[in-house]
Amino acid sequence: MNQRYQEFLPLIKSLLTFIVIYLIIKVLSNVDIFVNVLYPDFYRMVYPSSTLIFGWIPFSIGDLIYMGLGFHYIFCIYKIVKYSLLKMRWRAIRLLSHLIYITTMLVVIFNVFWGFNYDRKNLIEQYQIEPYDIEELKGISNYILGNAIKYRTQVEEDSRGVFQYDMRNFETGFQGKIFSRTDLPYTTIPSNSKKKYSLLSWVMRYFGVSGYYNPFTAESQITRLTPSVSMPFAMAHEQAHQMGYAPEFEANYIGYITCIETSDSGMNYSGKYKALKYLLRAIYPHDSAYVKSTLDSFSPGMKRDYMAEKEFHQKYAGQANEMFSSLNHVYLKANKQNKGIQSYNQFVDLLVHYYRVKKTHTEL
Repeated sequence: MNQRYQEFLPLIKSLLTFIVIYLIIKVLSNVDIFVNVLYPDFYRMVYPSSTLIFGWIPFSIGDLIYMGLGFHYIFCIYKIVKYSLLKMRWRAIRLLSHLIYITTMLVVIFNVFWGFNYDRKNLIEQYQIEPYDIEELKGISNYILGNAIKYRTQVEEDSRGVFQYDMRNFETGFQGKIFSRTDLPYTTIPSNSKKKYSLLSWVMRYFGVSGYYNPFTAESQITRLTPSVSMPFAMAHEQAHQMGYAPEFEANYIGYITCIETSDSGMNYSGKYKALKYLLRAIYPHDSAYVKSTLDSFSPGMKRDYMAEKEFHQKYAGQANEMFSSLNHVYLKANKQNKGIQSYNQFVDLLVHYYRVKKTHTEL
């Protein structure tokens, strides 16, 4: 019995370490002063520097780390199965313990350097947004459509007459600046931190992903070949994650503010275009005729952009996209976004708040 205990001891230690770490994280995530005061203070101090560690490198270090970890996990699982079949149980146990320790380390890094941002009081809870009706959404949509049509006349086009955006414009358009808003937990935009094309873009396109943020390397990743009409907004969205806005609806909201508070017409247009699509999606179940009429009111250039974006997604849509949506739904719910992928739509709530505060909808 003692020999068997010694054989399983590494596995017991690794599991206990994981359980203790997990419980500490769960307790901290529910301590109000930690998640709403202490951790934001820590993150505000750390993230501008952490984004520079790998931010200057022109390719994605995070993708390489993910691929390396993936191969390592697969290799170890293969060896565990092999050792188990060969009745070399002690080797299998040691390898399994090794994987548990690695997983524990990743959980700690994820939460300490970014993940606790999921637990703080989010902007919707902070703003306590009053109910709105479809007519208010229509008014905001009309205003944004007018802006989008205006900015569309000021952007570059490719040979097909489709909006063409140079990613380098984003690098110089807004980085290093500070939001003047006092109601936002994070206001400093990282400087000299490149927005990078993901090395896994060929996979991400089939998953319907325009970008992602890597919390382990503090890198913003963009999917190569993403339609230009989506690219500036996608980059601003991932930059918002980088700043500490973990929930998807917050990242959309901060991404939108980033786009419209610049002098770059391409960013302005992309922000307005994407916000309009979210608003129309919210309106459609209540007034599909209005949505059709609004789409018909797109300028010729906007219609070309719309069709190019639609063709792109149709080309790569499929079962992989559906599978990722399901996985993303589970991930979001696990990180206190109880509506899962529907949490993206809470961006509309924040848009309503934005235009109420700004009084912009009085111009509609």
